[in-house]
Amino acid sequence: MTPTTHPMRIAFHNGRGERLWWVSLSIKLWPFAGIGRFSHVELVFPADVVGEKNSFSSSGEDGGVRWKNIDYKKHPDRWAFIDFSVTPDQLNHIKSLCDVEVGKKYDFLGILGFFLLGTQELIQNKKKWWCSEIVEWVLDIRPFRNSPNIFYRRFRNGFTYWPIK
Repeated sequence: MTPTTHPMRIAFHNGRGERLWWVSLSIKLWPFAGIGRFSHVELVFPADVVGEKNSFSSSGEDGGVRWKNIDYKKHPDRWAFIDFSVTPDQLNHIKSLCDVEVGKKYDFLGILGFFLLGTQELIQNKKKWWCSEIVEWVLDIRPFRNSPNIFYRRFRNGFTYWPIK
């Protein structure tokens, strides 16, 4: 029997253990990026649907938009989650949006928009993504250019996937 919904998660990383520590620290501390404990976001898919590479995001460490296998149980103290469910059709739609973006570069310059107040739209590269931006975009969340901390605060009490038509 095919499930009527699939569980998904939005995973928020607190920045511990990242190689690009300066990006992590900057995002966590800069007021316009929403001071908080998070520096990265992943979209977590059910393993039975996507296989071994269960997580989707854009990462400076990994060179940009990619699928990646992340063992969230290895360092549970580094992650916070927002759980939600999607129908099989919604899951296929989200996954197809992700697949189209894989291989695009990380938007280091676009991240600068958080630090140079009012310049985000001016320096945004439409062919590059940062983590929270790409996750919000594939989930049809608008506006979609938020820091991980603002993203988390917006939905920490719950998220329902409702795609824009």
